[in-house]
Order: sequence, then structure tokens, then C-alpha cells
Amino acid sequence: MFPSPPLELYPVIVRESRYGGVYEGGAWFAFSGFGFPTDAIGNDAECSAFWWSDRSILMGRGDSPDGAVADLI
Repeated sequence: MFPSPPLELYPVIVRESRYGGVYEGGAWFAFSGFGFPTDAIGNDAECSAFWWSDRSILMGRGDSPDGAVADLI
């Protein structure tokens, strides 16, 4: 089990990848904050552009929900 996320990351949201990790780099992803980047799960062009952008650096990715949160931390 991984350690709890630092308080400055709360809230942490974990979602299943829309494309199964093809663009995302993992079957699950996690991010912190209240705003959800809808282009992260958009159509092929939007999703690809998001996951190749610098904005995706702030996302955790993993093969499980726990893995995505651990990567985020």
C-alpha cells in the first residue's frame, strides 16, 4: 500500500482511462484539484493532444487505481 497523498493534493480524483492506456500511458489516471480536464477523455484528437501536452505531467498513471495515485504522489 502506498502512503496517503500529501494534503496539498486533495481532492484526488481517480478515473479509468477512456482508451485503456493507448494515449494515457495506463489503464487508470489520477489528478488533484477540482477542475477536470475534459480533453483527457475527449475524442481521439483531443485525448491524444492532451496526453502529449505539458499539462499531462500533473497526472498520475497506472495499471490500477492505486498505481495511478502512487504515480501522482
